[in-house]
Amino acid sequence: MSNGPTEGFNNNIKVLKRISYGVRNFTYFMNGILMAIA
Repeated sequence: MSNGPTEGFNNNIKVLKRISYGVRNFTYFMNGILMAIA
């Protein structure tokens, strides 16, 4: 059993946080996360 998938998911969110620095509001940030995991 591995927690690799969870770690990968968390890493993707951290990368999106770094990329989206300066995003106008939280809604745009959440939309980016939802599109990335879709």
